[in-house]
Amino acid sequence: MGIIDDMLTEYGESDAYPYHMPGHKRYEGEETTRFWKEYYKRDITEIDGFDDLHQADGILKEAMERAAQLYHSEHTYFLVNGSTVGVLIAIMAAVPQGGSLIMMRSSHKSAYHALLLGGMHGIYLPSGMDAATGLEFGVTVDQVIRMAEAHPEAGAVFLTSPTYEGFSMPLREIAEELHKRNRLLIVDAAHGAHFGMADYLPENAVDAGADIVIHSLHKTLPSPTQTALLHVNGSRVRISQVERYFSVFQTTSPSYILMAGIDECICMLQSSKERFFAAFYRKRKKLHDSLAGLKRIRIVDAFTPLSSPDGMLDCVAPEMGKLMLIPEQEYMTARELYDILRVQYHLQPEMTTPVYVLLILTIMDTEEGYRRLSEALHEIDNNMEKIDNTKKYLMKRSKGDLPEAVYTIAEADAMEGEWISSKDAIGRISQGIVAVYPPGRPLLVPGERITEQVIEELKYSRSSGCEVHGIALWEEAPDAFRLLCICDR
Repeated sequence: MGIIDDMLTEYGESDAYPYHMPGHKRYEGEETTRFWKEYYKRDITEIDGFDDLHQADGILKEAMERAAQLYHSEHTYFLVNGSTVGVLIAIMAAVPQGGSLIMMRSSHKSAYHALLLGGMHGIYLPSGMDAATGLEFGVTVDQVIRMAEAHPEAGAVFLTSPTYEGFSMPLREIAEELHKRNRLLIVDAAHGAHFGMADYLPENAVDAGADIVIHSLHKTLPSPTQTALLHVNGSRVRISQVERYFSVFQTTSPSYILMAGIDECICMLQSSKERFFAAFYRKRKKLHDSLAGLKRIRIVDAFTPLSSPDGMLDCVAPEMGKLMLIPEQEYMTARELYDILRVQYHLQPEMTTPVYVLLILTIMDTEEGYRRLSEALHEIDNNMEKIDNTKKYLMKRSKGDLPEAVYTIAEADAMEGEWISSKDAIGRISQGIVAVYPPGRPLLVPGERITEQVIEELKYSRSSGCEVHGIALWEEAPDAFRLLCICDR
């Protein structure tokens, strides 16, 4: 066990009476349920002996040093506001106010919020894509180099690797090329906190040479929701800037339960990662083999690579923790498969797109869980019947087909906005971020011109059962919604 949890347990079982925050005062009266009694015992504030996350020099400093040792990082910081706050800290610390950032267009919306706060200009890298499924592979080394040389004003590059679906980029080579050009590499590795823990997994972004790395522990490792890490390496990043924005964006009342959860996760990996990841590979391979007989549900996972676009490897595959299920369109939509798994079999997927259902698999999955999934998919597959599915199955979009940027995000945010119906919004300028969620990749960001193609993509996503953030419903119909636009002058 980690020292933070040990100390919280000892303090919670002592007779110390709390004349301090939080307001529950560890109350154990008859109105308090068992859940809250156990929670209250460990839920404290920054009292003597328990350190302060914003000026760590005790148990929290030691815990963060343990995490840094595990990830081979020079500096590691606990985040209790999720990887979102790590992205904000990283970009604000690395890019000057009003500066430029080269970034993947498919970046999480938190990166766009950083551009807004910093009055920055985003220079976008389009991702390679599998034409049949819409799965994004990421960017190539050549793409990054060309963009960096074309934009000397941008001192940093922001990449998401792995992608939400588990595809990784050649970060070591990208980092080396950027460093030759005196550029920073920031990697949103929210879904890659487990990378490097076993030989069959991709290299961790920290070891690959990235200057700043953000990890969401809770996404792929046994750590509480909202827990993440921020790693900083090398002399290209000013630690004083990182710590300044750490204080700006991180809560001044961090949860000790969340921080203890981070430390427990790190300690477990330090002592037992080989056993856990060896068992994970065996179970994962057995699951894959058990799905080999599916006839109408296509599997995309670490054992079944896809052909990749020009400029990338001959074939690519997601990492071991991601599994995509792609039903044949003549028999079932992805949304229908998602709902059947969730409602009929009580198996809750991570998300669905119009084309595939995404499942996240980790070292904590059980043989029983995999057995249930395999049996459910075989039963669904065997019972599939042809349907009249005349809808366009996948909206095709070329790599460079991005909306025209008329204003920067900050400029657009400062203007007056109004909600306009989708049919009247074509040609107008967006004042909001519009994204299909999850994973939260924007189709529109503030300052971009709204095109008919974007409206059709939004309609298609909604009609396929996907959730769209940044729109207002006009009425209960797939093609009736409003977008926040800059007022015409």
